[in-house]
Amino acid sequence: MVTDRRGLRFEQEAEAFGRLQQPGIAQSYSAGTRETGQSVLAYDAPQRWMIH
Repeated sequence: MVTDRRGLRFEQEAEAFGRLQQPGIAQSYSAGTRETGQSVLAYDAPQRWMIH
């Protein structure tokens, strides 16, 4: 459970992002916090995205 403001905001944004179901928008699979406190988000980018 996140207790700081940034962590709470990240959880809210990740939840909202996960509900999006539109072409051209990445699909979120998972969000959480590492033991170090770093926020992480796992997502699948649309094929037409160029990721370098």
